Amino acid sequence: MRFDDAAIYRRPVGTLWFSPRLASVLGAQGGHIRIAGAGTTAAFDITVANALEIRNLDLVAPVQSRILGNSVQGTVEIRKATLSLGSSGECLAAAGQVETDLFDAAFSFLGLARRPVLADLSCEDNLLGFGVVRSLDGGVLHVDGRLVGPALLRLDIQLRFDDQASMPQQWTRLLGQNGFQATENGWRTSVRVPL
Repeated sequence: MRFDDAAIYRRPVGTLWFSPRLASVLGAQGGHIRIAGAGTTAAFDITVANALEIRNLDLVAPVQSRILGNSVQGTVEIRKATLSLGSSGECLAAAGQVETDLFDAAFSFLGLARRPVLADLSCEDNLLGFGVVRSLDGGVLHVDGRLVGPALLRLDIQLRFDDQASMPQQWTRLLGQNGFQATENGWRTSVRVPL
């Protein structure tokens, strides 16, 4: 089956092909899905039984959004992922990796090398997500990302420094202007990023 001008959660993805298959032993239904167009490519196997099982997921998609008031654009890539979703869309199990260059500008601001983020997919509190830890001069950056809606990513960001007093004054000013709150464990913020 072919669907032209397909959209997933109102986001155009191009053409979607679905090759159905029936699993006679367990009565589960499923098939293979392939998507191409609008800068997005994806392919995966799907099975619907007690849970929605997605296997062999390969996805490359462009993302344009805003993080901390700044416009960002980049690419998200998922390789050989496996997902298990419950009847209400809750994440039951996840394996695979996600790679993105969306945070390059933020890393550059912090004096870190502009290199793509590579993180393992996981389920936490029934939400699909990932975690990133990056060392920086005198401290560490933690980013936890969770899908809290079909096209909405929540980022919990924490910057910790060994010596808060040694943190550059320009960072203190810019972090305060971009929604970060000072805590005894560093600077924290939580933002929602439309995908």
